[in-house]
Amino acid sequence: MRDLYELIGVPETASEIWIERSYQAARQKIEANDKLPSKRKQAVLAELDSAYAILSDPVARAQFDSKFEQWREAKANGGVVAWLKKSILLLVLLAVISASVYWYRHIEQERVRLEQERVASDLAMKKKLAEIAEQRQLSEERLQREAIERQQEEERRLELARQQRAEDAKSQRFVVDDRYEKAQREKRAEAERRDRQNEELRQQLELARIRNQAQAEMERQRRFIAQREREEAIAAQQRAAAEDARQMQEQGKNR
Repeated sequence: MRDLYELIGVPETASEIWIERSYQAARQKIEANDKLPSKRKQAVLAELDSAYAILSDPVARAQFDSKFEQWREAKANGGVVAWLKKSILLLVLLAVISASVYWYRHIEQERVRLEQERVASDLAMKKKLAEIAEQRQLSEERLQREAIERQQEEERRLELARQQRAEDAKSQRFVVDDRYEKAQREKRAEAERRDRQNEELRQQLELARIRNQAQAEMERQRRFIAQREREEAIAAQQRAAAEDARQMQEQGKNR
């Protein structure tokens, strides 16, 4: 059986503060040792963490002291078999405690990561929606400007037509010429009407395309949010499972 007090470097009568300081000093010394292989360093740190987890807990420390005293007595009396059984039980207990602590830290880190991803996703979605709204506003402003320009162009054409009619009246053109000019104006008016219809159709197609893009983006965001909710539900189930395991361990200790 390993002497945890010796591992941390304190006597059995050491206080909690003494144990904590010695543990931190020993951990820093091991982490600063570059000559120690990585796997060996992790194993030593894990053993040191396990020892500190027991000695920093008054209940676990009392149980260890009792078992360690019994082990020393058994060793002194030659009770090797009993000592081995108790050592195995203690190692199992230490392994369970270490696994529980590791699993809890892992779940907490995963929860923090999921929360950070959720916040980043919300910010990205808001930014994307703002960009879509800005593009829509710019498109509407551009369409309004084009409509104003078409109206101004139409007014200029009408003014030119009035001027042309006034000049025709002054020059006393023949009725045939008037009819020809009227036919030409009607043709121009018909061509302008077709141009306006084509422009309106193009605008409607552009608005439909923008709406489709916005709907597609919102659908993608909805699927992303649904996926995130499923991941959060899985994480919650994992936390609940870890909590159940911890409660079972506590019940096993109480028994």
